[in-house]
Amino acid sequence: ASGAELHAASSLRDLPPLLADASCVLTGRYHGAVAALACGIPFIALRRGQGDKLDALARSCGCPSETLASLSPEIVFQTEWEGAHAGLLALREQCQEHVLRGEGALREALLHFR
Repeated sequence: ASGAELHAASSLRDLPPLLADASCVLTGRYHGAVAALACGIPFIALRRGQGDKLDALARSCGCPSETLASLSPEIVFQTEWEGAHAGLLALREQCQEHVLRGEGALREALLHFR
């Protein structure tokens, strides 16, 4: 018994409660990966090709990126998901800091155009 559960979401509103207790998300869709990231949940990208946008997102976040043919149970069950989760939360915090700095710089720049 793997303990894995599969859930399908039909809308964005369905996702937060489904992801609340998830160790990881398996997705072949870019928006599924973004939704997982927004909740701080690591994901396994089922990319279509090397270097596609889903592959690039996974690699930039330190998440596994596989094809359907290369996906193996070892990737799912031997990845240390708690550590990946902590890394994503730290990455999200860094991104939030960058956004806040960027917003501040934009406000300052716009003040000069008045």
